[in-house]
Amino acid sequence: LVLGCAAASQVHAEWFDLSSGPTGFYAGGGVKVVKVNGQLDRRLGGPSDPGGFRIEEPGYVTMAQIQGGWQLLPFLAAELQYGFALDSDEIENADNSQRFKMDALYGVYLKPQLAINDSIALVGRLGYSD
Repeated sequence: LVLGCAAASQVHAEWFDLSSGPTGFYAGGGVKVVKVNGQLDRRLGGPSDPGGFRIEEPGYVTMAQIQGGWQLLPFLAAELQYGFALDSDEIENADNSQRFKMDALYGVYLKPQLAINDSIALVGRLGYSD
């Protein structure tokens, strides 16, 4: 179960000037940390205790990502992204453990944006990630 992406030092290069409103191809990349929530069984009477409960433990996986898109209009772009895991994480307690590894992360988005001034824009993403 992947709950969300906490961006950590994402380097992103987009080569278009918001003031003139050009269209065309852009590309970028970065590194992000993805938080994965795992459910571990906790059995107070040991592994064979039937009265146990589940606890939620977070794990973190570092992903490298590349993305590219087409600036359709000065305020709207279509974008694709692909990411792959650089590491994995393991969580454990006294009763069991889980290892988290993500093979790939991809997405397709529409990216609306609102130019605040010539060098700053408010950018959103609407789409699908898996």
